[in-house]
Amino acid sequence: MALFRYQILFTTKPLVILQFHGPKMKRKGQDIRTFFKKRSVNQRETEEVETQKDSQSVEEETQKVSQSVEVETQKDSQSVELETQKASQSVEVETQKDSQSVELETQKASQSVEVETQKASQSVELETQKASQSVEGETQKDSQSVEVESQKDSPEPPEDTTSPTGPHDISKHRGDSPSQPIRQGFPRTLQGGAWRSFHVEWYQERQWLEYSHSKDAAYCYPCRHFSLPNVPKSVFTSVDGYSNWKKATFRDSGFCRHAKSEHHVNAMLAWEEDKRRKDNNTSMIVLMEAENRKKITDNQKYIKTLGEILCLTATQNIAQRGHRESSDSENRGNFLEILELVSKHDQSVRTRLEDQAKNAKYTSNHIPNEMISILAGMVRDEIIKEVKESEQFSVIVDETKDVKKKEQMSFVLFFLSFRKQKGWMLQV
Repeated sequence: MALFRYQILFTTKPLVILQFHGPKMKRKGQDIRTFFKKRSVNQRETEEVETQKDSQSVEEETQKVSQSVEVETQKDSQSVELETQKASQSVEVETQKDSQSVELETQKASQSVEVETQKASQSVELETQKASQSVEGETQKDSQSVEVESQKDSPEPPEDTTSPTGPHDISKHRGDSPSQPIRQGFPRTLQGGAWRSFHVEWYQERQWLEYSHSKDAAYCYPCRHFSLPNVPKSVFTSVDGYSNWKKATFRDSGFCRHAKSEHHVNAMLAWEEDKRRKDNNTSMIVLMEAENRKKITDNQKYIKTLGEILCLTATQNIAQRGHRESSDSENRGNFLEILELVSKHDQSVRTRLEDQAKNAKYTSNHIPNEMISILAGMVRDEIIKEVKESEQFSVIVDETKDVKKKEQMSFVLFFLSFRKQKGWMLQV
């Protein structure tokens, strides 16, 4: 019986129906298997080829993507570097601006400190001039009164109204001592058939004698400076002087004859009186100088007392003035009350307050303010000196407006100062 079989094979191509019949079914089946095996092998090979192509395309795409990523990364890094450079440049510019502003502020601060120092020094000079003028006025009054009293007590020798005549190498006024140079040999001149000269031994016998090198002549010191106005002129007071060495030691001429004259004796008495007054410190100049020194010492002590009282009130931060400062007031203020207390224990301060004029007491409301400004200037000078000597310092400057809309500038200094006992210390 013939056998008929139908086998349907599904491939990638349209459906193919194969009919197998009879005894040839087995052989044909083998041929078909071989065909399909070969076909599957071909399909695999084609699939592998396509897979390789796909992998190559994937690799190419991957390379392209990596290259694009690298390019983008390079661009981003360059942009980051540019931004970093711009930021650093801006920081440097801002730093330079800040340093310049700090330098300007420091210069302004130093200039203001110098101006304040100059003002303080000028005020100190003005106060010193005022004090010296007041002292000079008082000294002149005292000296005039002393001169009047001394003129009443004893007459003074006549003063030199004009400079005495003579060469340049001898005494010029009463304050100079007699010019008595000592040499081994004086110039020799031919007189009376012999060479004669001045001798040093003549000084010991005659203290009034003077000698001039330029004129090679002798002069009389008291007759030139202490003679009366209408005394006749002598060779010992002339310009050329006395140079007759042959007759210099004769009894009736030369030095002996001049020493016995009346005008020389009067001049010697006046000279001795002048020396006695100087030796006993009773001359007019010494009295005036002593009185002047005493006035200066008292003024300095009084001003020092006022300054110490002002320093006390300033350091204790208490008010200086009172509401009513008249003499009948019960509370005249801290400054005047402390000054009154000090005067009870210091006679010079008491005398100054009781005897001096009102404008010489320095107790008005203006003088203490000026003295405080002077003291402040002294403090600033000391601070500036310490800052200059310190190794490190810093300055903080700030300003603000007060109630009156006026700018007030404040300076804060930090510096290191050296103390002998404590060493280096931070001062503010």
